[in-house]
Amino acid sequence: MELNTIKCKQIAITNKRKSCSFIYNLRGKAVPQTSSHDYLGVTITHDLRWNSHCSNIANKSNKVLGIIRRTLTPCSKPVKKRAYETLVRPKVEYASEAWIPPTDQDVNKVEQVQKNAARFVCNNYNCCTSSSDLVSTLDWDTLGIRGLA
Repeated sequence: MELNTIKCKQIAITNKRKSCSFIYNLRGKAVPQTSSHDYLGVTITHDLRWNSHCSNIANKSNKVLGIIRRTLTPCSKPVKKRAYETLVRPKVEYASEAWIPPTDQDVNKVEQVQKNAARFVCNNYNCCTSSSDLVSTLDWDTLGIRGLA
């Protein structure tokens, strides 16, 4: 098996502000250094913080939710609920054991996806209605209960 030098990256995982930078070579070509890298759908950063991963997860999930909104607007509530549970929630929960959000800010980013979906499924965009109440009426567990936070 040979390594594809174009696809290889090096990342130095450290808490130091200025890390030692070594130049690694594969077949005479320098391997480029990066501060973050997506590996199997999980964004790993040089300091092992999960802010960028949670942002990526929220962005990807909101994009899929937007497609579902545009496509399934006239559909019934059970169809919308099934679409969310099938297409969006797996993106949010993928590899969650590895990246459990450590900060409230990250938890809120990811939880907001579910709140947006609850508004869509219930077709209730009224600002006076609590999105947390909509989530509970749909019997969806929060991140803390599902074990993600």
